[in-house]
Formats: sequence, structure tokens, C-alpha cells
Amino acid sequence: MRNQLGIHINGREVLCYDRSSGVPGRRRRFLEQMDRDMDAGIRLGGQTIASPETRQRARYVTMQLLHALERGNRGLADTLCAWLGTRLPELQVVHATETDDTVTVEFEFGNTDN
Repeated sequence: MRNQLGIHINGREVLCYDRSSGVPGRRRRFLEQMDRDMDAGIRLGGQTIASPETRQRARYVTMQLLHALERGNRGLADTLCAWLGTRLPELQVVHATETDDTVTVEFEFGNTDN
């Protein structure tokens, strides 16, 4: 498993999460609350998903992360990156491509045996 998770927007790395740094107690509790909140359902792509699976949650969290970066909320963006890095340990890079009216997101997964 690679210790780094990179967040790339339009081909440029804008955030990096180091899994080896751990998650402090306050942030860990916030992530656990996020999980409980998502257990109640999420809105993704204009649809309500009552019981989202992990990849759907990851897309939702990624969209929230992009919004946080857009608003200049680096602390929230770092926390959302920690959610992605801890909930998807095999995730290596999130590729987001933004155009005037759309955002596409692709996940790059590595081999968990590395």
C-alpha cells in the first residue's frame, strides 16, 4: 500500500494525505460522524441514495472536498482527504477534471499488496 493519497485537479496535485501520519482523535470523531450521517443517505448526481456503498460515499466526499477547496476551507479539505485515505486504503490518486459546467472524478487504485 502506498502511504500517500494525492488529490489532482486538472492534472495538478493540490492536496496530499500521508496515511502514516494517523488521524488525531478530534478529526477521527468527525470522520466517524460523517459515516453515521452518510448512513442516513446522500445526494449524488441529483439522486438520493438511501444506502450508499463505499465508492458512492467516496464520490460524495470528493465532491465535498472540491467545494471546500473552492471556498478556501483547507481544514475541511484536509479532513475530507483523510476520510478518503482511511476508508479507501488502496486509493492512490483522485483525479478531478473541472470545466465550466461539469466536474468528472476518477479514482486511481493501487495494489494493496504493495
